[in-house]
Amino acid sequence: MRRVVLATLLVVPTVTIAAPADDVTELLEALPARDTDGANPAFSFTNDNPYWRGKDQFANQPNFMAMGVDIKKLVVATSADGKTAWLAADVKGVPQDGECAPGPCPPNRDPALHVSGVIEQTGKGWSWLAWHVAAPVTGKHQAAIVKQAVMPDAIPRAITGAEGVVALFETTILESRTLAGTVSDRKDVVLYGSESAERYVTGAKVKAQLTKWQLGFAVRDGVQAGLSANKQVAWVAANVDARSLKRPKDKPLPYRVLFVYEKAGDAWKLVLLHFSVDTFTYQKP
Repeated sequence: MRRVVLATLLVVPTVTIAAPADDVTELLEALPARDTDGANPAFSFTNDNPYWRGKDQFANQPNFMAMGVDIKKLVVATSADGKTAWLAADVKGVPQDGECAPGPCPPNRDPALHVSGVIEQTGKGWSWLAWHVAAPVTGKHQAAIVKQAVMPDAIPRAITGAEGVVALFETTILESRTLAGTVSDRKDVVLYGSESAERYVTGAKVKAQLTKWQLGFAVRDGVQAGLSANKQVAWVAANVDARSLKRPKDKPLPYRVLFVYEKAGDAWKLVLLHFSVDTFTYQKP
């Protein structure tokens, strides 16, 4: 399976959240790395591979190289108590001086990666609960993927304390209009679609886009999900198939999703949605 290098995040705009800026920067810098000291997140989509606790992660680590990174459109939001945060950003690698000696490095013309995730406070620091790092695709490339009929790696079902949230997820994804009804009114809600330009911010815009899509989603294999320690934020990850509600006979489109929910009173509201296509499993024709 082809690997795609993701750089270490070194250039981070000022972020105003409850965590000390240095802690947030350190987390972002280490985002692509998979530690060997037990600090791995509960789940991640990292380029072409899913990872979860209990999987033989270290034998299958992605190969990353050190380079600078340009981060654009960074959104960071926190739970009411400031102990949990979620983020979304467009990220592109920038080669550093000397990496392409003797000549200058050519510019990176690849589209920026879509990066999202959820973190929580642990003692005086912060750690990752889940992240989603993926390259965007074009509609033409996605059509070729569907034609090849090769599915992304299956993931097992493992839910830790988030059973009610998963039930909400599985019932509301059946129709994107219904899913839109679970989106928070917060102005920092982010929706990433699978194409480069598919980035929508604010609860109102996310609701409108989900309704416009007129899609129905169904979980293909397992679901991974968990709660933050403060039990105010939940994350859900899954492989899903999307069907057009207007053209139900069309072949379903495969996606991977990471959703983040925040507890608002007695309800759970979506604050982050990230759809991607496993572009690295499928080779371009």
